[in-house]
Amino acid sequence: MAEIKIVEDQVKSVLDDIKGKTEGFDVSNPNISFKQSRLDALNELLDIEQKYYKVITQYKDLLLKTENEMRTQIEKLIEKDRELAEQIK
Repeated sequence: MAEIKIVEDQVKSVLDDIKGKTEGFDVSNPNISFKQSRLDALNELLDIEQKYYKVITQYKDLLLKTENEMRTQIEKLIEKDRELAEQIK
C-alpha cells in the first residue's frame, strides 16, 4: 500500500494562502449609478448586478468554509498519525 505523507508546514502554508486570497477577494458592490431611464434593460442590468454580488459573496463564504474544514480534517489526520506512531513505538 502506498504511503500518504503529509508535510504539515506545506499544507498549512497552502491553506493560509487560500484563506488570505479568499479574504482579500473584494465582493463589495461599487454601486454604480446610472442616469434615470425608463428602459427595461437598465432594470435588468441592475437585477443581474445584484444577483452577481450575491453569488460571489456566497462563493467567497464557501471558499472560507471549505478552507476551514480542510484545515480541521488535515489537523485530525496529523494527530491520528502521531497517535499511531506513538502506539507503534
